[in-house]
Amino acid sequence: PYGMGIHPFFEKDDDTEICFEASKIWFRGDDPILGHPYTAPSNLDFKISKPVPANGANLSYGSWNSRAAIIYPHKNIRIDIQADNSFRHLILYAPKGKDFFCLEPVTNTPDAFNLASQGIVGTGIQSLGPKQTVFGKIELIMKGLK
Repeated sequence: PYGMGIHPFFEKDDDTEICFEASKIWFRGDDPILGHPYTAPSNLDFKISKPVPANGANLSYGSWNSRAAIIYPHKNIRIDIQADNSFRHLILYAPKGKDFFCLEPVTNTPDAFNLASQGIVGTGIQSLGPKQTVFGKIELIMKGLK
């Protein structure tokens, strides 16, 4: 079994916004992993861009559409994250009081190996046979807003 992803961190200003579509939450902060995803409540739904949570966040999203945006309005910069369909999970980590956050495309939810071994589906874990390889593509594209 395997899982893969990247774990970039980004500068967070008071007006930094994020936007992505992911309908399920697998893990939230210090809560125990439930074993089954639940629908993201409106305050944690980023289909329409909103500020990075100032009070902190440690979330694992599932059913991600493999696209995300980070918007810096006062800098007139947007960073688009585009991943192939291997990456159906997204981690949002924004520690309270810090000037950075992470938006991490990954193939699986945290603790996916243990969850999958319990028969829970959708964790993102896949298996490779002998001499098999895997390939995934993630692009970070920076552009001006104007």
